[in-house]
Amino acid sequence: MIGTFIIGAIAGGAAMWFYGDRIRGYVDDATRGARARAADTLQTATEKMQSTKERIESGSGAGMTGSSGMTGTGMTGTGTSATTMGGSHERRAI
Repeated sequence: MIGTFIIGAIAGGAAMWFYGDRIRGYVDDATRGARARAADTLQTATEKMQSTKERIESGSGAGMTGSSGMTGTGMTGTGTSATTMGGSHERRAI
């Protein structure tokens, strides 16, 4: 069993030695389109993140209110926050 593994490793190494350039060229050609699409997607995501960052930093994001910039989205929407202290619920204004 170990002998078969060693022979396979030697054969694989020899194949890469002799045909490595051809194999690399084939793989590069076969994956060129996928790599280009991935690069385009990453570039688009980078641009969107940069514009979002700039919009947030300038404070001109849509729906922002007050100096904190919080819209209440994902919160209770009532402008209050529930806090649990010792088993009781205390409501305080945000």
